[in-house]
Amino acid sequence: MHKHSFFLAIAFYINWLLVFFS
Repeated sequence: MHKHSFFLAIAFYINWLLVFFS
C-alpha cells in the first residue's frame, strides 16, 4: 500500500468520525 493512499484512508476515517459524533 502506498503511503498516500494510506493517508487518504486515515483522513476518510477521521472525517467519518467527526460526522458521526457531531
